[in-house]
Amino acid sequence: MGERVASAGAVLDEVDAAIVRLRRARPSELINVGPLLFALSADPDWALEACELLIKEPRRPTAAGVGMLLSETLGSEPEAVRTLLASLAASTDPNLRFLAADHISRLRWFGDSNAPEPDLAVSLAADDEPAVILAMLLTAHRVSDHDADLARRVVLAVPNLSNPQIAEDACMVLSDGLLMSSEEWQAVFVRLLLCPEVEYWYEHALAERANAAPRQVLDHVIARIKHSPEDYQYRALPLDGFDRTC
Repeated sequence: MGERVASAGAVLDEVDAAIVRLRRARPSELINVGPLLFALSADPDWALEACELLIKEPRRPTAAGVGMLLSETLGSEPEAVRTLLASLAASTDPNLRFLAADHISRLRWFGDSNAPEPDLAVSLAADDEPAVILAMLLTAHRVSDHDADLARRVVLAVPNLSNPQIAEDACMVLSDGLLMSSEEWQAVFVRLLLCPEVEYWYEHALAERANAAPRQVLDHVIARIKHSPEDYQYRALPLDGFDRTC
């Protein structure tokens, strides 16, 4: 076991050093460690040891690959992966919670009726770290065709839609045709009031909802107009007006 840890540590040290050199030489390029770590993950013992090392140092460049390593090892070592996942999801460090969210968004667990990932997706959607929330909304979008109830639960778990990107991604999921009650739609509309602008998916979700409940959408639009009349950075309506073709 000691030799395996040393081996994993040595490899990760070399990869981290190479990434640092590449970033200095090409600062504008995105460096993806995923393909290399994917190749190494063929050995599940090595992958788990690497995860344990990187979880202790989540700001290392190679730590970005933990979610992928967990997903690739899930089939052969489910109990070990779920133990690490539970600790990541419950961490007070947002960097570690994001690693859990990254694994969940890859959907390697999908189809396992006993998987803890769906409930973790809902709980992490209520996070206060935007990157974690966005990963859970990506998960909701990816599963919406096959598990619309999970997608609905994830969207409703997001407590704050004042961040324009989070609002857009939530509305993208809503545009997948989720079945929600009038009360659930209203809860989302109340949170969307805090979003300072109406972009494509926000407008699209309003148009979709207007087909079933035009009065509810009209009330929301009026509420936006009245929300912050003195805030010149708050755009109550789309910049070019509503698109009738949505």
